[in-house]
Amino acid sequence: MSGFRQFKIRPGAIVLEGRTAPQGPYLPGGQVQKFVLNWREDLHLP
Repeated sequence: MSGFRQFKIRPGAIVLEGRTAPQGPYLPGGQVQKFVLNWREDLHLP
C-alpha cells in the first residue's frame, strides 16, 4: 500500500471499530481498525 487519502464520514454513519488480531509472529495485531458499513454513501472527499 502506498499513500493515503482522507475522507469525511457523514454524521450518523455506522462505523464499526475494534482491535486487530495477531496474524503470525511478524504481525502482532492490537492496532485499531475502523469499518464504515455503507462506505459508498457515507464517505465523502473533503
